[in-house]
Formats: sequence, structure tokens, C-alpha cells
Amino acid sequence: MEEELDVFDRLLIEDPFVRKQWAKGFAEGFTESIKKTARSGLVDVVITRFPTLVELAEQRGDRVENIDVLLEVIRLVAAAPNEAIARFILST
Repeated sequence: MEEELDVFDRLLIEDPFVRKQWAKGFAEGFTESIKKTARSGLVDVVITRFPTLVELAEQRGDRVENIDVLLEVIRLVAAAPNEAIARFILST
């Protein structure tokens, strides 16, 4: 039994396919975590600056898959001079 575990452990560590799949899963999980955090950040900014637009911010955050775009939306909303501009940013 112990020998079988050693073979399994070696497979997990040494097999290129297994390592690639593990790295891919790790990267996807990390990316999703970053997106979730950024979406939460967008909502936090909107709650603070334009509370009437929270639902719109949640919808916009859910639509955006690209992290860089999501971060740009956060920056634009944070710098928006008024609610009309923030609404426009969140609606596009």
C-alpha cells in the first residue's frame, strides 16, 4: 500500500501532464479569485460614491470577464464627477 502511494506521489510530482493540469487549475482559480475581489471592489466604490447605482454596478461586474477592463471601470467610477457619468460608465 505504501509503495502504491509513493508511485502515485511521484506521478503527481513528475508527470508533465499532471503538472500542467494542476498549474492550469491553480491559475484559473487564482484568476477567478482576482475577478471576485475586483467585482467586490467595484461595488464598494459605488456604495460609497453612488449608492443608488449598486445594482447596476453588480450587473456590470458580472458582465466583465477581463480583469484589466474591470479595474479600469473601477478607476473610472471612482473618478466620476457625478452620478450621471458613473451611470454611463456602468451602462457601457
